Amino acid sequence: MHKIFHAIAVVGLVGLVTTVAFAANGKGKKAADNAKAGAKAGANGGGNGGANAGANAGANGGANAGTNGGAQANGKAGDKREARAEAREKRQQERIHEGIKHGQLTPDEVKKLQSQEDSLKTMHAKFNSDGKLTKDESKQLEGALNDASLQIWAQRHDTEGNQKTVSRLGNDVFAKDEITKQIESGEMTHAQAQQFLGEFREMTGMKRRLASENLSDGDRQKLQEQYDDMLNKYFLIKGN
Repeated sequence: MHKIFHAIAVVGLVGLVTTVAFAANGKGKKAADNAKAGAKAGANGGGNGGANAGANAGANGGANAGTNGGAQANGKAGDKREARAEAREKRQQERIHEGIKHGQLTPDEVKKLQSQEDSLKTMHAKFNSDGKLTKDESKQLEGALNDASLQIWAQRHDTEGNQKTVSRLGNDVFAKDEITKQIESGEMTHAQAQQFLGEFREMTGMKRRLASENLSDGDRQKLQEQYDDMLNKYFLIKGN
């Protein structure tokens, strides 16, 4: 009987130990599973954090590159505008000096034109005070340069000095007084000035075609008539 109780006790003890072991194993497996889940979450979090950090770094880098690239492009465009304006101002001064040299400009005309050029320089310096010439500023300056250029043309082609021929149309072609006076007085509107310049370019093109193209008699006569009509609108042909 004592042996039986001992066996039962041993069996019970073994069962208890087994039960405890299973319980311990269960808790350990659960802890291990939790640890794996935690590690996986940490890895995913780290991956997402890295991905987000990479995306942010890429976005910031792209933004910076775009900003820097845009600034460089604007800088180059500004440099071109500046160079173009300076070249035009220089050329207009040369045209005034040529007018003086050939007696085409009177002292009063020189004074007027030079005052105009000084105003252009002041405008240019004001626009460029921040170290750059913007697109809008360049547009304003170009308009002022165009007006000044037309004034120089009119003063050199009027009859107050040694009248300059309109050499692009011929050495016997001269501007009508009414045209030069209209420009010099400011009575010619912007639209009229644009029309005059446009038709002047058109006449030079017609002249080239008449001189160089192999036209039929009918086409040549028609083009010559168009040229003559436009020429007589603004200019005179004077014999030697």
